[in-house]
Amino acid sequence: MMLKTVAALFFLIISGGSGAGEAAGLNAEEVLPGENPSTPAEQQEGLATAASARLDPLHFSNLKWRNIGPAVRSGRISDIAVVERDPDIIYVGTAGGGAFKSVDGGITWDPVFEKEGSSAIGGIAVAQSNPNVVWVATGEPNGRNLVSTSWGDGVYKSEDAGKSWTHMGLRGCQQMGRIAIHANDPQTVFVSCIGSLWDTAEDNESRGLYRTIDGGGTWRKVLSAGSRAGVVEVVINPDDPDLLYAGAWQRERRDWSWLSTGPESGVFRSIDGGGTWDRLSNGLPAGDTGRVGLSICRSQSDTIYAVTEGDGGGIYRTNDRGGSWELLNTEVGSSHWYGQVRCDPNDPERVYVLSTQFYVSEDGGETFRTDLLGRSVHVDHHALWIDPADSDHLVLGNDGGVYFSN
Repeated sequence: MMLKTVAALFFLIISGGSGAGEAAGLNAEEVLPGENPSTPAEQQEGLATAASARLDPLHFSNLKWRNIGPAVRSGRISDIAVVERDPDIIYVGTAGGGAFKSVDGGITWDPVFEKEGSSAIGGIAVAQSNPNVVWVATGEPNGRNLVSTSWGDGVYKSEDAGKSWTHMGLRGCQQMGRIAIHANDPQTVFVSCIGSLWDTAEDNESRGLYRTIDGGGTWRKVLSAGSRAGVVEVVINPDDPDLLYAGAWQRERRDWSWLSTGPESGVFRSIDGGGTWDRLSNGLPAGDTGRVGLSICRSQSDTIYAVTEGDGGGIYRTNDRGGSWELLNTEVGSSHWYGQVRCDPNDPERVYVLSTQFYVSEDGGETFRTDLLGRSVHVDHHALWIDPADSDHLVLGNDGGVYFSN
């Protein structure tokens, strides 16, 4: 009888406490499973007892409610992609809520990624040469020392502007970062694979940068930074699509700790379309470096900004395609939760760094200000799109949603 009473108490707790079913207009038969011929008679008796039990509220009046999961953060924005020829068409990826599309400049939104295998979005990109082609990499990249990061099941492609999706492989990546699409060839795509948040190095053979030249039919790992480092960032030079840069990130999550830096992190460059890669070091930090973010200045593509965490973390700039780098600022750094920098496509001296605060520099990264956003804009910034036709037109994504500036 004690077990039957406990079962009834457990039912009342998980269904909302005393009288929760009655308050919702439900009776016990509607809430509890009905009799099943395959259920042993003893279990049926227990279910009947639980259904008819009326416990004294004092038995559980001191019980406290607590959230036991799942650990999702669905509203957090992880990436933004906009159709440049029609900037009213916007795609956003969320940490745990799938992808959304707007065709009216953000006034209304429709979910476009509801039936796929994972709703955790790591990266989203539009092929500007054919805007009907949209890519989504699943598995949020912003891992931290909390169990709030959802894993993915690979990469997806849409060829009808988000109406339908096809799974294109890379299921083993689990956590994924930036996607880069060749400017003139939508069949050539690079996807950054961070790898499992929890596994040891030996279990992370998937980590690295992948390339397809046939629209996702086949994939080749073109960059492996090390057994413990995944790739979180990839950018393509707008004037020379054979010139690419990638950011590797060594990190490891454990039940008792979080390691976000290591010697395998760093910046890599390819001059042959991703066939071969060299680690860049002239002026960049050595030692235990963390997450790396990169941005090529569209109007002056020899200029690239990098934001790093860990030893020597800060804002770096190169004016010679990565041959040499200069540390500009150590006060405005980044962390594994952000790792994002954006150069204004029309002004190489204006650069944005996304972190807890929203930083902007007008002098090429020497100094930054944080007073552009009012108190009504949420903190914790993860994504920014700058209109190449109008640098005053910004789309910002953070933990609070999507914000616009015109």
